[in-house]
Amino acid sequence: MESTSSHDEKPRVLIIDDDALYLQIMTGALQDTCDVTVAKDPEQGWELATRKPFPDIILLDVVMPKISGHELCRKLKKHPLTFKIPVIFISALSNVEDKTKGFDLGAVDYVTKPIEVPVLKARVRNHIMLKLQQEMLEDLSAKDALTGLSNKRRYYEAIESEWKRASRADECLGLIVLDIDHFKKYNDSLGHGAGDMCLQKVASVIKQSVVRPGDLVARIGGEEFAVILPNSDIDATDIVANRIIQNINAAKIPHPKSKTADHITLSLGIASKKPSLEDSTRDLFHSADDALYKAKRNGRNQIKRAE
Repeated sequence: MESTSSHDEKPRVLIIDDDALYLQIMTGALQDTCDVTVAKDPEQGWELATRKPFPDIILLDVVMPKISGHELCRKLKKHPLTFKIPVIFISALSNVEDKTKGFDLGAVDYVTKPIEVPVLKARVRNHIMLKLQQEMLEDLSAKDALTGLSNKRRYYEAIESEWKRASRADECLGLIVLDIDHFKKYNDSLGHGAGDMCLQKVASVIKQSVVRPGDLVARIGGEEFAVILPNSDIDATDIVANRIIQNINAAKIPHPKSKTADHITLSLGIASKKPSLEDSTRDLFHSADDALYKAKRNGRNQIKRAE
């Protein structure tokens, strides 16, 4: 699911209730600290929940016409864009069976009518804090600590996800595998502290060279990086690879021990495949990785396409 509010913005709250009085009460209670959007029926609520900007939390009435809150919650928890959004049920039904059903459907809390405003505010605040903490932990677990790029774990998750998406859409998935030429000589001559700074600079150049929001740049080894490019054939993948190599050469990060140039250079292997029963993400990686080693053997500071 895409990220929700940044820490500098008010949390986004979506209230779905067909009772105008309770919409007014809940909006009044939360609007000073939250960005509140309201929906007067389940259909409108679904539409607002599944489009950008996504809510940080949903307050959902249980008893509504046509579609109940329970049914809508079930839909939200099955949808890839909304399954992580916390849902608090709002209802006059307060027996154990109704509350248990709500929790079984994935709700995080249950507020009964008539609403006690201080209780509502406290519960919304607490669940938003828990959600933000969870997002921060997930973000940290998916990032390389040194460069801030996605890490190897996130790379594996992303390429499998994009492979499945490309298969459904009958599209190509592009991949660039690249590493820094003569990096061991750089470390040996200048020290690991300078090597870490070099990796950070290279990571920044690669990241700035990859412009589409859906593309992913990851550090997958010591000085090895990968770029996942959804909906990219080999020519589109080549364009991105060329932008990376041009930008790294323009950056002219000094490398006194390189046999290729007086600055940091990269070797890149590129591949693109349309998923089929005969291929896998492993095949895509090996194709790009083999091309990378051809670039190395051919003199470095260049791009080779997979055959």
